[in-house]
Amino acid sequence: MRKYLCCSLIALACLSTSNVAVANKGCGITRVSLNNLNLRYQSDNMAATSIEVECNRQFNIVFKARNLLNKNGDSNLINANGKKISTSMNISGATKSEWNTPLTPLDPYKQKFVVRVVVNERPNYIIPAGEYRDQLSVDVQF
Repeated sequence: MRKYLCCSLIALACLSTSNVAVANKGCGITRVSLNNLNLRYQSDNMAATSIEVECNRQFNIVFKARNLLNKNGDSNLINANGKKISTSMNISGATKSEWNTPLTPLDPYKQKFVVRVVVNERPNYIIPAGEYRDQLSVDVQF
């Protein structure tokens, strides 16, 4: 009888980028709650991070993910050998939750956005234990 280790640590790196110049003090990402999200390989396991933006004029924000499958936030966490774990990502704080799309914040000058990531799959013996990654980035446009 064989036993398989089905629990994997999943790291999701969040990068915040902005087209804000240092001289332009009026707009920028003021806070990111977590730069790395850690998920356990369990069905419905969830992790979240928040991003706060302040701007002295109206702005849009674009959320991107390296392994994104569609604008609805379906993505994969991938290990070094190419094995994948399916995830769903959701954005709150904007008028809609779409990826790779300029989003309008609910408050045009100061807004907190929350990104939630959920593991879609049930653990199984086919997925080896290890570290699986995706990379998120955020662009502020004004």
